[in-house]
Amino acid sequence: MEIRFKFDGDAKDNLTWNDLEILESGKIGKSKEILARFVVDQNEKPVPFDAALKDLGSLKMSQIEGVMESFTKLMTNDAINPPNADS
Repeated sequence: MEIRFKFDGDAKDNLTWNDLEILESGKIGKSKEILARFVVDQNEKPVPFDAALKDLGSLKMSQIEGVMESFTKLMTNDAINPPNADS
């Protein structure tokens, strides 16, 4: 199963300080709830929250690290330091 994420133009408004602290702390259960808000399908359309939670919950341990790395990279590149951001 491939999990895809997308941050739209409002991504910064969809992540809170508390979310970032949870992600940084590695609290897996809470992290899953945060990640689920940004899961998209192969057409980059949002996946309903409950379906995204179910998909994330079915990941094997061997897949979790890659998914977390993918999300963190996307979050850093597109939400925290978006392309064409004003300096």
